[in-house]
Amino acid sequence: MLNALNPSQSPAYNDAMKFVLPLLLAYAFTAQAQTATASQKPVDPKLHADVLRFVEISGVRKLVQNSFAQSIEDGKKSLMEKCTACAPAFGDEWAKRMSQQLNPDTFVAVFVEEYEKYLTDADILELIALRQNAVAAPSDQLKAKLATTMKTILDEASGRCAQIGAKLGSDITRDIEAQHPDYMHSGSAPPKP
Repeated sequence: MLNALNPSQSPAYNDAMKFVLPLLLAYAFTAQAQTATASQKPVDPKLHADVLRFVEISGVRKLVQNSFAQSIEDGKKSLMEKCTACAPAFGDEWAKRMSQQLNPDTFVAVFVEEYEKYLTDADILELIALRQNAVAAPSDQLKAKLATTMKTILDEASGRCAQIGAKLGSDITRDIEAQHPDYMHSGSAPPKP
């Protein structure tokens, strides 16, 4: 169970993240944005600080940031396939703006909120201890909790990240259309991100 939580020690986790994050972000850039309103309850400041520490030592920000280039390229390819009448400059401009405007901290914050929603401070402290090799194995209680919550945490975080990326991609598409109508050949409509 330790390796499933420790990207630096689990090749399977690293392989999964290399596959899943780019796909999620590519989907986010090309999916139709949906309005998301999450009801948030106040978070214990200690839990928040500990979750931030766990996310930092787990390398979540770096994983997210490292997935951007490929995800943007995949999103650009998808957009250009959907808008065959668009000039190549449209795709180039879209990719450039996505690179400039994507903020890994926005996506990391989603994971922080999901961890805070489903895990206790004791859970997070144990995960930190595992990451720092202060304990050899997770407790039975943590194993059971992760078995029942990790899929939900990842699914919800993925969905929220997709919404964020889709909104940004859609906004950028709309801005390019307004600023560069010449990129949309023969009066065709812009692609639907």
